Amino acid sequence: MTHLDETRAGGALRQCVGRMETSIEALESIGDANACGVARDLLEAALDLHAIALAKVLTICQETENGDLLIRNLLADAYVGTVVLLHGLHPQDAEARLRSKLAEMRPHWGVRGFRVELSHVDRTAARVQVIVSDDAERGTNKALALEIEQVLTEAAPDLDGIVVEVCDKSIQTPAFAPSNSSKVTANDRDRQTA
Repeated sequence: MTHLDETRAGGALRQCVGRMETSIEALESIGDANACGVARDLLEAALDLHAIALAKVLTICQETENGDLLIRNLLADAYVGTVVLLHGLHPQDAEARLRSKLAEMRPHWGVRGFRVELSHVDRTAARVQVIVSDDAERGTNKALALEIEQVLTEAAPDLDGIVVEVCDKSIQTPAFAPSNSSKVTANDRDRQTA
């Protein structure tokens, strides 16, 4: 799958998740507590069934010849990886997925003149630092931060936010220092697209 195909798949995936969130909000606004309760129970039962089936599929894959490779290929798919995360079945934690994505993107970003380093990850958020070299492509640091945030959010959509700090190597000070109003996080991106 090319990067363009992955971007399109990611867009379709975000649309699907958006539809789910909109439907949940519409359900909550109905006002009939009994109907909402029945609908939520139905949704939870369907999700539980999918989680059980998906866990069984992963177990069967693991037991087959080349099972690890098969599971890696399945998890690399944007849709499958997201559903596995949704059900809490992903074998890698957010830090491992971010490190893997950074390693994958290192050559692409390196030829453009910058390097991205993971500086902190916890259960809810991550922080990365971008070191921009003197001969880097010139553009706005905010655009660069948003690009990196989007790529890393696709690798770890279960985090509430990813903070990106862009530092210009030639001056050794933050060129984009997030503050309360300028943090680049998954939540900010979601609000901008809503």
